Amino acid sequence: MVVPTFVRTVKHIYILIRNPISSLTNRILNFLYHHPPSPPQPVVIEGKEELKVEKIMNKRQVRGRDKYLVRWKGCTVEEDTWESKDNLKNTSNLVEEFEKEYRRTEEEEARQ
Repeated sequence: MVVPTFVRTVKHIYILIRNPISSLTNRILNFLYHHPPSPPQPVVIEGKEELKVEKIMNKRQVRGRDKYLVRWKGCTVEEDTWESKDNLKNTSNLVEEFEKEYRRTEEEEARQ
């Protein structure tokens, strides 16, 4: 006795549907993944190239010296860096604003 055999082809649902919107979305996501945004261009101040500071995020002490967590304008969170006050000479107004806010939050925490 001969048993009939057959081959069953299995295709992925996206191949069967052929949705043009998902195809376009995939192409856009693929482009963005392989072409990350370019980093911001540095500004020349006093003959030196420098990035602009967007915001000072935090403060810590390392070997008795203050270091500030700096968010650079046009950069992502992963690119934040800890910088000493000496490296932030041109942004002294941002440092002063952060120091005022930092002291105020420390005083509020001490009251509680």
